[in-house]
Amino acid sequence: MAEKDGLTELAKLFKNNENKTMPSITTGIVEALPPNPVIRLSPKIAPDKTQLIFASNLISGYERKIKFTDTDCGLTTTENDGGMNAGSHNHGIELLEVDTLMQWTDTLAIGDEVIVIPVMDSQMYYVIDKAVKFE
Repeated sequence: MAEKDGLTELAKLFKNNENKTMPSITTGIVEALPPNPVIRLSPKIAPDKTQLIFASNLISGYERKIKFTDTDCGLTTTENDGGMNAGSHNHGIELLEVDTLMQWTDTLAIGDEVIVIPVMDSQMYYVIDKAVKFE
């Protein structure tokens, strides 16, 4: 039995992988919205919805809990309301506490360009955010 040459085996591995290209980040155009999304990657490529994984903040109705506290937030100015001889005056905002759900309203729309990351085997695509171009 012939002994394998390690250098030759390594060269064969490189040769076998020569025509394979690593997927890269790309963009696509939203043609239909969830729950039956269509993202057009090229004139011939629009993965099936089962092949698309979306970042949650792109989905309509996405809610995220926010909580923050701030102190010494400034002043408000109140104009004369016409009663009880009240003139214009200021109120200090000493404490501001927010603990609520915030709902995204700028989610995907048809025609949006989105950032897409294909998985190595090109069977799954991560849709991670909207794309913005400055032209």
